[in-house]
Amino acid sequence: MVEIEINDIAKYIDAAPKEINLMFIGDTGVGKTTAIEDYCKKNNIYLKTLILSQLDASESLGIPVRVEREHNGKIINVLDTAIPSWVLDLEAEKDAILFLDEFLCAQPSVMNS
Repeated sequence: MVEIEINDIAKYIDAAPKEINLMFIGDTGVGKTTAIEDYCKKNNIYLKTLILSQLDASESLGIPVRVEREHNGKIINVLDTAIPSWVLDLEAEKDAILFLDEFLCAQPSVMNS
């Protein structure tokens, strides 16, 4: 782990390959969220923020829905997962960042999802 200043967050985002996930850990109120928001606004990047301490697992993974599937020539009802709309919003954007805020304050089921 590398300790950085809040003002350096943008440099790390710019330097990291898009396939890399970054995790910024710091005390509450030091400006991590503001730094990410400012970076996205300045660079015209779509930002989706999920405040994980306020979610349950179904909101991050999707909720179970009943669908019909064919299996061995029969139509049967099974459970599948509805994709949360924020996933489609991210996919529709050319440049987007998913910001998982308050990760360490989330319930274990949300962290696992």
